[in-house]
Amino acid sequence: MALSSGITVNGLAIANEDPGLFDYYRDKVRTGEGSFVMEVTDYAGFAPAMRRKLIREIEYRPKVSKN
Repeated sequence: MALSSGITVNGLAIANEDPGLFDYYRDKVRTGEGSFVMEVTDYAGFAPAMRRKLIREIEYRPKVSKN
């Protein structure tokens, strides 16, 4: 539904309890042009990774066509 609505979904997988979580996020959760998934291996890495994720999302500027 997100894809058909033009919504981009990014992910931040904390894979300490489930090593396959990154692959699941990449294959089943992320959607939309320019979408991405980031991974951290433990909860201690969550805060810095969330900061990097937010900066990456804010800095992303999709190409806009002029019609």
